[in-house]
Amino acid sequence: MEDNIVDRFLSIPTMEGISKNKFEASLGKASGYFNVLKKNGSTPSAEILQIFISEYPKYSLRWILLGEGEPLRKDEKVSDKIIMMEEPEKYVGPNGAAALFVDLLMEGLKDPKVIKRIQEITGTSLQSIP
Repeated sequence: MEDNIVDRFLSIPTMEGISKNKFEASLGKASGYFNVLKKNGSTPSAEILQIFISEYPKYSLRWILLGEGEPLRKDEKVSDKIIMMEEPEKYVGPNGAAALFVDLLMEGLKDPKVIKRIQEITGTSLQSIP
């Protein structure tokens, strides 16, 4: 099982049957991008998430972001698709990726499973998130 978001991203080229270099290039990044993130303990930017959603729509964002569920989507009515269909113009332009990331994050925070996972990670007794 992939331990973190970078490991999950690194598993996608194998699932796609492509090289890691080709995968990174498809996201607009140079060869070795994910290895550098892993080495530095960093995570992909909101811009990379936005490109990933566009280039690889069959993958579950819940799996990519949280490591929960299966890598491939099963439900076509997932919240990220609904969000982007409601206000697509909001996600265009220089702040589009950040807006999408915030909206997806806020949508996820409505999910009791996500709240439970945050509680587990942080050790807090968070009841709900506004």
